[in-house]
Amino acid sequence: MGADEVYLMSRDEEPEEAGRNIKKLLGLPIDITLECTGTEPCTRTAIEATRNGGKVAAVGLGKPLIQVPLAKCSLKEIDLIGVCRFRNCFPLAVKMLSQLDLKPIITHEFKLETGVFEAFKTMERGEGLKVVIDCRPN
Repeated sequence: MGADEVYLMSRDEEPEEAGRNIKKLLGLPIDITLECTGTEPCTRTAIEATRNGGKVAAVGLGKPLIQVPLAKCSLKEIDLIGVCRFRNCFPLAVKMLSQLDLKPIITHEFKLETGVFEAFKTMERGEGLKVVIDCRPN
């Protein structure tokens, strides 16, 4: 799908360790990081992996309050940018996505009438990449 590398962070991995591992995998720190989960560990990892003077865009919406190492952002001179991911860009995003073949990222598909419970259980277990509930009429 165009990614140069993929790093799967384990649930018990510390953000500092994950940041080091990502920099090692890529061979250098990241210029711009899009943090799309909104979770505290991933936000902290994004800050760790981003180079001095880089940017971290907080795209994901998680809990209303999370702990962020703001002092580290200041010391690394990282710009932490908030992004409202749907405001004013939804039509453009739909147009862009319609030009891609997204089927390779769909790992689980369930019917609305019979599979909603199992779809949420699958996500809760952390299985797959993209779980889809098909809401189209039969």
